[in-house]
Amino acid sequence: MNNLFKDYKHNKDFLSLVNYKIGYKLHKFISNKNHSNIIVHGVNNSGKTLLVKTVLNDIFNINNYSNKQLLCDNIYYDKSHIHYYFDVKKVNNNLKFIDFIKKIVESYNYFINECNYIILDNFNYLSVVNQNKLRVIFEKSIYTTKIIIITNKYNKIIEPLHSRFINFRIPNHSIADKYIYFEKLLLKNNLVISEYVLNEILKKHDNLNYNFINILSYLKLAIINNDIYDEIILKYMKIIKKDNNLKNKITDIKQLIYLSRSIIDITTFYKRFLTYLLELNIEDNKKIKLVNAFKDNDILVNKSFKDLLYLEGLLIEVYQILNGSI
Repeated sequence: MNNLFKDYKHNKDFLSLVNYKIGYKLHKFISNKNHSNIIVHGVNNSGKTLLVKTVLNDIFNINNYSNKQLLCDNIYYDKSHIHYYFDVKKVNNNLKFIDFIKKIVESYNYFINECNYIILDNFNYLSVVNQNKLRVIFEKSIYTTKIIIITNKYNKIIEPLHSRFINFRIPNHSIADKYIYFEKLLLKNNLVISEYVLNEILKKHDNLNYNFINILSYLKLAIINNDIYDEIILKYMKIIKKDNNLKNKITDIKQLIYLSRSIIDITTFYKRFLTYLLELNIEDNKKIKLVNAFKDNDILVNKSFKDLLYLEGLLIEVYQILNGSI
């Protein structure tokens, strides 16, 4: 990937999107230097981590300083001038992890004269024993470190932390809520999509977030159509007409598939794409090859869960047919 989403995760516009009310409360709370430790919880894909990082970036500008570092045993964490972010789900050495947290808590950030922030995502993956070990450490952190716990299972967090941390709950949103938010955001980004297509996408993907806007921005050409399938097809044709080698084309095709797959129905895309290709001014023998390629690919997809892999193969085969190489 070409860092296509480098900036979206911490875009201030997200605060005016689905979680804007909680976002402003969290922003106001953290802006007070003497604030308590925090638990942010909600169902999967409700935007918890995104919201926390957005708020911290808006207050402390963490994006300009953030980088990934290795602790040990494939334990990676994000670090900036003021924050440490850990995905606890991926921690495979609790002893070294807890010891490292202790060292952070024992030090004050004299460089910027601020407390450090430790963000512990998927905290519920820690055992009760290890949560209690961290609880003891947290109790000594009041003057040096602020702790933000993120979890989708609030009841898996030990009770002493419930009582000592301020709780922010991220609600799950209905399709109607998301439709209103995305409709406004689409207009703001000069993107056009039919009401029906947007509703169908929202029904299919309950974890849709700001990614969606960046995908549409990636797909859009000079002329905006009302249909996402048209955008994908036109983007594909633009890729294969580029004056570059096959390897680069394949890389671009893979990126297109990766981004588009989350917002399309594969069967509908196949039908629309084949219809488009058969309307091109090309030789009849190429049209026959295209029909056979789609027929074979459709059979493979229906017998497998690997639709992404077969879609990639189909798009490459279509390029080869149009190019006359097969």
